[in-house]
Amino acid sequence: MTYGKALNKGRGLFYDDDKGFGKWKQEKIYSINLIKEIPYHLDEQAAMWAAENTDLMYEIMEENPRIKTVRGAHTYVRIA
Repeated sequence: MTYGKALNKGRGLFYDDDKGFGKWKQEKIYSINLIKEIPYHLDEQAAMWAAENTDLMYEIMEENPRIKTVRGAHTYVRIA
């Protein structure tokens, strides 16, 4: 959730500026080795969603035992 919260904070700074947000991620997250690999963009989207919808994420995972990941819960919401 911490990663998603950090991304949401950065996204708020660059709401309409995708390039600025990408540069911010590179400078603030990737370059200081907070994470070892640059995540897939869908994993980032799921992390951002989960940070804002934590209760819903756990509810979905509880009601659907086959869903075991944040990305799985996020996909469930997107297709529901």
